[in-house]
Amino acid sequence: MSPGPDRLRGVTPDSLTLVLPAYNEEARLGSALDELFGYLRRRGGQARDGGLGAERLPGRIEVLVVDDGSTDGTAALVRARPEATAPGAAPATLRLLSVPHGGKGAAVRAGMLAAEGDVIVFADADMATPPDQLPLLVEALESADVALGSRIQPDGSDMRRSQPAWRRLLGSAFHLLASAWVAGPVRDTQCGFKGFTRAAAHDLFARQRITSIVFDVELIYLARRRGYRIAVVPIRWYDRRGSRMHPGIALALRVAWDLVRIPFLHRGVSMAEEGSAGEGSSLLIASAEERPAARRLRSWLGTALARALERRGLRPTPRWPKGRFGLPMLDRFLTPLAIEASAAAALVFLYASATGRSLGHPTLGYDFLAYLAAGQRLVAGQALYDLQQTVPGPFGLYLYPPPFALLIVPLALLPQSFAVALWLGVLAASFVSAIAILPTSPRVRALTLLVAGTSWPVLNGWRLGQVGFVLLFLGAVGWRWLDRPWLLGGSTALGVLAKVQPGAIFLWALLAGRWQAVVRGLGIGVALVVISVVLLGLGAWVDYLRILVGVGGLSMTASNNFAPGALAYGAGASESVARAIELGTMAAALTALIVAARRARPAAGYLAAIVASQLLSPLLWDHYAVLLVLPVAYLLERGRRWPAVLLPAFWLPWPILYPLVFAVILLALAADSGSRGATGTLPAARPSARAACAGRDRTHAGRLSRPPGGARP
Repeated sequence: MSPGPDRLRGVTPDSLTLVLPAYNEEARLGSALDELFGYLRRRGGQARDGGLGAERLPGRIEVLVVDDGSTDGTAALVRARPEATAPGAAPATLRLLSVPHGGKGAAVRAGMLAAEGDVIVFADADMATPPDQLPLLVEALESADVALGSRIQPDGSDMRRSQPAWRRLLGSAFHLLASAWVAGPVRDTQCGFKGFTRAAAHDLFARQRITSIVFDVELIYLARRRGYRIAVVPIRWYDRRGSRMHPGIALALRVAWDLVRIPFLHRGVSMAEEGSAGEGSSLLIASAEERPAARRLRSWLGTALARALERRGLRPTPRWPKGRFGLPMLDRFLTPLAIEASAAAALVFLYASATGRSLGHPTLGYDFLAYLAAGQRLVAGQALYDLQQTVPGPFGLYLYPPPFALLIVPLALLPQSFAVALWLGVLAASFVSAIAILPTSPRVRALTLLVAGTSWPVLNGWRLGQVGFVLLFLGAVGWRWLDRPWLLGGSTALGVLAKVQPGAIFLWALLAGRWQAVVRGLGIGVALVVISVVLLGLGAWVDYLRILVGVGGLSMTASNNFAPGALAYGAGASESVARAIELGTMAAALTALIVAARRARPAAGYLAAIVASQLLSPLLWDHYAVLLVLPVAYLLERGRRWPAVLLPAFWLPWPILYPLVFAVILLALAADSGSRGATGTLPAARPSARAACAGRDRTHAGRLSRPPGGARP
């Protein structure tokens, strides 16, 4: 391809426009403009700190300040500057562009599209990048279309190390996700110092759709798609305190959502007619013309890795049929391993943000503190249960069986802050492990990881330190190895001794004729009960039963109880009506469980028992919805699309959603009828290679098999 008419290849540009987005920058903008124009006035002289002199810049320079709907005196400050009132006497003209508040991305886009220089650069209004770095970008644009300032130096040192530790952590998580999904080899996507030729700027910013802090990544993605030559330019940078970015759940969700949708927003973008060509300097990264070869290499590596895992008996990585969820680009551009890595990186960013906001807050690991207090009472030789506590719901009430407290005793010997951190790590490992062993395709696992990990019940339950993640892992074990009585019975028994509700799974196993799992599970449970009686005495169990009876009688007034009866009572219904609704809900859940055990596929029946176990309880708190991760993954694997929106829907502040979603999923599982063979696994296109090599027709639970006749589900 030949260079376009506006390309500068080897030609010094005649004009430069510097775009400075500003929102409520009255306190910092004045000194920044003083520094900028002071540098430009010393044209021909030596720059400070040994930097490059302004004589290396084009002859005509315009500084364009974009006021992003500021509510302070930012606009008035710019208008009053001598460079704006008497431009002929200044080394550069100063112009103000006022736009409605839309975020930094929107302000930069407005300024770049309004700029008229041969070279257009945008920079942070606080001059975190000194103005003597401008010549570096201008010179790079003589042989490139886009120049990206990078705070990573040629010797590998990173100028961002002066930032607070939490910002570096979030930045690392963001970079991992962005590079895997869209940004490619650019190591510093968020440096606020980037330059463009006029043609490239007007082309790229006219296509920009993202206005959050992710807009830099979108521009890099567009530049690569359009085939522009991109130069990475190491620059000096200083951390200026006063950032307006405040990490939190809302920001993390916005960032994750914007990153995910970038390829879909620009699926129709193609190579520019006047694309990139020619040899570049050592700073130039790979252009879009090289991407097909890179894609072939990535595909070959992914295939080789999958075959290596297959030979070692690990899980296969079958391809997802294109269009299964209307996302064929996942099959086209990324291997399953890359998708799962991207999903994991998104969660790292989200949970790091949540932890950063929760540090020092009393709710971080708060429910776990009830477990810890119980363990500390045991260590001190006191009674396990506090019978003075009669109100369900408040933090501090310990409602779990005695054997569970024995597991907490080792943590009770540690400092509280360390014990909380260790427990949160155990919960995170339980969640990730549960997703990893799901007997579904890799892409369903990746999608489940994203929709579950970014949902309110999972995030809030983890933040509070709820034991539901351990139950989730035990449920995943039972599902994957549904035909192994020891694993099914053992996981159920451990679940019952951690929280009584999973006992409904034993009822399902009895109705489904899985006697071996019931017998072995009860054997494990009885053994653990005997151990707890020996260590804690029979009185601990008596106290536990008394607390359960008392809590059940007070369920209507429990705080944050989203059970249908409690919601009706809170809406003004009488206690007798609310109790009738409560009993009706339990009866309906029990009926659905029985129907699922007799008519549904084994895996659907097992998961229906998990869902019904929560509706059989008079208490339904929001973090109980963590267990819905398993049936959502099952329904997604069965080809349903609608379950993907159920877990994210819990961000809506409607308590009625909880019983409704539980009921909808329970009905969908009970209605999933099919052959009630020995295996509880899901149909798939082909069996695993390990089973094929062994020549076995029977597949273990967790393996994928084709249904009779070869029909797809």
